[in-house]
Amino acid sequence: MIDRVVSHQDSVLANLSHLTTPHRRALIEIKANEDARLAIREAFGQLLEYAYFDPADRDNGDQLYIVGQGPMTPEAEDFLSHISSRFGLNVT
Repeated sequence: MIDRVVSHQDSVLANLSHLTTPHRRALIEIKANEDARLAIREAFGQLLEYAYFDPADRDNGDQLYIVGQGPMTPEAEDFLSHISSRFGLNVT
């Protein structure tokens, strides 16, 4: 189920998508930015709020996904890997 979709010029931004299976919930933040680093920066705070703001959701083991238009760079991949392991988050 997609909670809210906003159209912006030639892109569609899905601000929050909840995908659930019996064993997990995936939160996906889709960004129109072509720079992987900027897409991560724009999406990360929103994903943390979606996953952890409500105390009832904090221990779900959510999978967090950031989707952008541009390719993942080695630097952005290293950054994402570092913050994922540093803070124990499941972010892709």
